[in-house]
Amino acid sequence: MAGVFGKGTTFSATISSVLTPIASLTSITGLDLSADDVDVSAHDSTDNYREYVQGLKDGGNVSIEGNFTGVASQVALKTLFDAGTVVAMEIELAGTAGTWTFNGYVNAFSTDAPYDDKLGFSAQIKITGKPTLA
Repeated sequence: MAGVFGKGTTFSATISSVLTPIASLTSITGLDLSADDVDVSAHDSTDNYREYVQGLKDGGNVSIEGNFTGVASQVALKTLFDAGTVVAMEIELAGTAGTWTFNGYVNAFSTDAPYDDKLGFSAQIKITGKPTLA
């Protein structure tokens, strides 16, 4: 099967109780799932090699970037940052590749205004709990 073109992927956050797409995104990066390694080595571990099991999992982060136009959905990310509220979020992958759903909060928000380029913004989302890919 051939790959899927990423254009058309959307990131949405719950704003005023409604799952709302964030406008004018140019990049959506993440989820970066990981798990702790728990060392369960013991005196009777075979051949003097450490032994591990999977520990607690972490949903990681999602980073988004875009053209800053000041529309309500972009400004709402700053409001979510100020509030620190955990809300439902979603990444709908292009085509029929699937949808990530998860809870998270905005833990970073910035704007960029270079004199010779576009106005930009970026935000980072910390995922809390188990994300789902369907």
